[in-house]
Amino acid sequence: MKYRTIGTDPATRREVSVLALGAMLFGSVTDERTSFAILDHFVEAGGTFIDTSDNYAYWVEGGLGGQSERLLGKWRRSRGVGDRKPSARRISARTSHASSRRGWSGSGTVPTAHRS
Repeated sequence: MKYRTIGTDPATRREVSVLALGAMLFGSVTDERTSFAILDHFVEAGGTFIDTSDNYAYWVEGGLGGQSERLLGKWRRSRGVGDRKPSARRISARTSHASSRRGWSGSGTVPTAHRS
């Protein structure tokens, strides 16, 4: 696996795999067992960059968002990953009534990070 550095500040920069795993369907359309198997294989292959967002499952009937983060958090805890690699990078794209007039809201970023 090849890796790239994201960021320039030594305190926050990260080495990540050039291939990212999209977790859009994890926890909604893709069941837990299958999602865990995909994540395990990705990490075994050297993957460290997982794309997830708290708004992915809005389009699934009954979806409220956050499913992929909850599943990723459960997988990380079950594998003892904690704060070590792989690292997920995310930012909220949820809107709120107050912020929707001005565009996307970042207010969901911290709660999203805590779910995973």
